[in-house]
Amino acid sequence: MAEFAEMAHLVSMPLCRKRADGTLEALQELSYEEEREDLFRCLQRGRVALRVTWDYASNEKFQLAFNSRILHFTGHGEDEGLVLEEDGLAKLMAPQTITERLQRRDCKPEVVVCSACRSEAVARAFFEGGVKYVVHVRSTCEVGDIAARDFAQTFYQELVRGVQVREAFERARDRVRDEDGGHLEAGKFDLLMNEADEANRATLLTPLDSGSCEVAALPKPKINVCSPFIGRAVEVQEAYSHLMNPDVNTIVVSGDSGTYQGIGKSQVALCALRYASARAQIQEIVQIDCSYYFYGHADVVSAFSDAFGVPREPYEENALVDRIVSKLASSVQGTAGRVAVLLDNCDLWAERRGAQFIPFLRCLQAKMERGSKLIVTAHRHPDLDRIKIVRVGPLKAQDAGLLFSKLLPRLGLGTDEVLDGTGGLYEGNWKMALANNPVVMSTDGNPSLIEKIANLCASRHLYHDRDQILEKAHVAKSELLTAAAVENVVPLPVGPSFPPAPPQATPATNSSVEGVDAGDLGKRFSLNELVDEVLDTVARGSEEQGWDRFNMLVQRRYDNYVRLEGESASGGSGGYTSLTAISTRPLSPQDLTFLRSSAKIWNGRAPSLDRESLTFFCNWFAHFLRILIVNKSLWNRRTTRRAAPGDPYAILGLVSGGEASVALSGCEDRTFLIRLSESLAGHFVVCFKKDGAIHQVPVRILDDGRALDKDGTRYYASLAAFVRQESGFWTQVYAGPGYALPTDPIFDDA
Repeated sequence: MAEFAEMAHLVSMPLCRKRADGTLEALQELSYEEEREDLFRCLQRGRVALRVTWDYASNEKFQLAFNSRILHFTGHGEDEGLVLEEDGLAKLMAPQTITERLQRRDCKPEVVVCSACRSEAVARAFFEGGVKYVVHVRSTCEVGDIAARDFAQTFYQELVRGVQVREAFERARDRVRDEDGGHLEAGKFDLLMNEADEANRATLLTPLDSGSCEVAALPKPKINVCSPFIGRAVEVQEAYSHLMNPDVNTIVVSGDSGTYQGIGKSQVALCALRYASARAQIQEIVQIDCSYYFYGHADVVSAFSDAFGVPREPYEENALVDRIVSKLASSVQGTAGRVAVLLDNCDLWAERRGAQFIPFLRCLQAKMERGSKLIVTAHRHPDLDRIKIVRVGPLKAQDAGLLFSKLLPRLGLGTDEVLDGTGGLYEGNWKMALANNPVVMSTDGNPSLIEKIANLCASRHLYHDRDQILEKAHVAKSELLTAAAVENVVPLPVGPSFPPAPPQATPATNSSVEGVDAGDLGKRFSLNELVDEVLDTVARGSEEQGWDRFNMLVQRRYDNYVRLEGESASGGSGGYTSLTAISTRPLSPQDLTFLRSSAKIWNGRAPSLDRESLTFFCNWFAHFLRILIVNKSLWNRRTTRRAAPGDPYAILGLVSGGEASVALSGCEDRTFLIRLSESLAGHFVVCFKKDGAIHQVPVRILDDGRALDKDGTRYYASLAAFVRQESGFWTQVYAGPGYALPTDPIFDDA
């Protein structure tokens, strides 16, 4: 049996560097995940005796990796040494230290790859320490992410095919050189080796008669933060350090958003939790959107018993907290892990139910097990003991500009297109030019506003016209102001209610589906409360404010029941979400426009904010949520395996039949797309082109996820199974105007 060689891939991702005066300096975030996935994918196909592991590059893990035959390091490099991570901070390992440690060892790597800028001094340290082959980036150079990824992928593809190191290096450098503009990038890579030793070298890795490389599974993050991570490293590091401090029980992420919503408190908390969970320092993360549970609950006990999915009886605070803590402890039973509970958007509870909410938090603080953490986000921090506060403010001007420029490629635009003639983007310091651009300055450093305006710029008739963009930016700011105002006009009960009032009767539905009670769905998704809140907003404000409220509540229910993917502690009836993963498909502004304008889902009439129309819509919307939940994997799948933000989805989504026909008209026969049915609640529609004509076939989705054909006679295990079994009729899925992709790779494992 062949003896397997070990390969260690270490990634160093410190958040900040500590300056001499003790203040923190943010470090540039590295885009390492795609490089890692490409690398592991090519290694999995290798038929050599190689065992591959992956970890973060702390000082301890770095020294353990010296036992491997191949060491691949991804991170920051400097002339003074290699940048490792320690408790979220950069820790420099000097070249001399590397050499001394290697010289004291009998076992050391044969090949080291430093995928880090300016790593020549470190490479020489490895070489002088006895490593036979060291791949590095020259000391005066910074290499681009794409070039580094292409080089590593080709280098290891050649190694696992049995090619010697020097030849693998040359082929990898040729691959980079062949890309557009790759000549300069290819010259940045260098190889240190002993020429005499190379002439007598055998192949580095032993070929296998059967089987392939043993590659450890890549870790799956418990949280995916959808927005680009820019300008918050210092705040995230501060929150992370509190998470790791055993003497800190509660962290409050606070910061006044000013007149706008969305300053980024939730993102800071989630990024810190993601950083900790990726390093196995937090085993379970539970997030509660407190603003959602505020409406429809007159008291803390009923709200949080529903949120955590625990019984309400006995109906008192201490007993509730005992049940919550017991449930949290059982979620990590059998592990040495810790739980983090994120109570997000706590302002309404703190300000209007403080007499109940603050004692509840104090009780939860006192009873959570040591090592477990409570994280609270609010504009102003609640009056609690033993807390650490992380304050979040507007982004700095350059960070606001960078965030804006990062969002534009996701929309298919280049920064120079949007800012053409408005800021001299490429004159002098482009970051400064971007920061001083009037479009960016109009955002006031608010991340939500930046994202909103970037989406506005996606309108192709806008991006060359600065005045129109600025006008739209003003409208976007007004909408956020309106949303803040609407939040303050919603009528709320005063004081606690013991016991809670019985639930209101659910209106009858005219949108039933076999085996599914729409009245139960209305309760499940709290749609009766949606109707009441919108009508109250109209009565106390205006119809325009009512539509704003409608958009917010629809988005909130989608986020709680569809977009957040995880375990529902109360069996899907509003329990807490255990964030083992977060799907990445939001409701777009176009989706919200569709929901409030399609006459077919408003009883065939013009949409109107009256009880009858809203009730009809909610019946349709309840089934919309239901069938997305049971098809969540397919709903979030894009049409390409290496999908990027902006690529089309496997289920096209909220488009009308007419729009679907137009989309398919420019495609070949047997091309199809999937959309939501407007007239048939709880149905998808498969639209396909055959003999030049467009056909549309409804597919009923049952509550258990099975699909039922249009005749109601044949059942399929799922919507994806329906597509796979009927794929003789449609062989390629729509992936953009005039463009389609084969069906099988997209629907084969859905």
